[in-house]
Amino acid sequence: AVGAIGFSFCFEKLSIRDGLYLSVVTFSTVGYGDIRPVTVGGKLFSCVFALSGIGLIGVALGILGQKLIQAQVVALQMANSRKGARGREVSTADFPSQSEVAGGDGDGDGDGDGAVGGETKLGSVQGIHVASHSASRQLLLSLFPVLVMILLGSLVVGISEGWNWVDSIYFCVITGTSVGYGDLYPSSNEMRWFSVVYIPLAVGAFSAALGRIANIFVEKEIQKSNRKLLEREVTVEDLERMNADGDGEVSPLEFVEYMLKAMNKVDQALLEDLHSQFQKLDADGSGGLESDDLVLLTEQKLNERRRVILEKYRSALLTRQGPTYGRISAQLEEPEAEPEPVVNLPANNGS
Repeated sequence: AVGAIGFSFCFEKLSIRDGLYLSVVTFSTVGYGDIRPVTVGGKLFSCVFALSGIGLIGVALGILGQKLIQAQVVALQMANSRKGARGREVSTADFPSQSEVAGGDGDGDGDGDGAVGGETKLGSVQGIHVASHSASRQLLLSLFPVLVMILLGSLVVGISEGWNWVDSIYFCVITGTSVGYGDLYPSSNEMRWFSVVYIPLAVGAFSAALGRIANIFVEKEIQKSNRKLLEREVTVEDLERMNADGDGEVSPLEFVEYMLKAMNKVDQALLEDLHSQFQKLDADGSGGLESDDLVLLTEQKLNERRRVILEKYRSALLTRQGPTYGRISAQLEEPEAEPEPVVNLPANNGS
């Protein structure tokens, strides 16, 4: 509606149909070029509208990402609720809903009386911090490369092509957003060489900004979920699930692994691969990594290389010498037969 009003009533005086058509063609970056702005105000409005269209697409993708994350959390909750009879798994289903976090115990009184005695909140531990940046600061950082590409490109194009500042900025925005009406284009060989470099950089900067804008909403949803996990209360049941080795005490490693899996940062397969890698590096089997382990691993690799080289060398000799060498080699490898013991018979005295 905003685009139709701008193109139809304020700047280009198009019909409502053509104004809507030009708006859709512009913010969707299709840019057929059959209808395009011709006035100074229409070109400036197109620049703002095209950039706003990219922002709206980024916001839409971000909201879609939020919905996908929420749907994933709900799916995990439903899956683990069905597996409850066979043993609970670590997931976001083990944590309260957002209303329970806000109310304390889920009954709305906020007193937390539904918790087991002696429980504590993860969020009360000093030093736990969820990294977050303001959306406005992230947005500015996302748009900074776009502004640089527009200013740099408009300066070069304006000087080389002799365009005014409106046409220069208009060309850079329409190019970077990949709208490409076709009304302005490089005419000199030098500017075509410049466009070969500028177009990929500009489109890449605009696309990266679009991705960052969408990521702002996704990260906000992830931080919200992580904060909810950190602020929940720890129960005796949680400690039992954290205690992977069953020794009755939760180690820092067990706690971190449990929380990472609950936040969907890692999965069990990745943790098993990391544990397997650790066991391979622990050459002496001491349960810790030291410089001696690296020395042992190096010696093992050298011995294995020597064995492979000797085996290849022996195979090459067998191939060159033929069956004769094979029989000789087999005889050399056989252990020498021990001499039979000599039995001294008693002398016959003739009796």
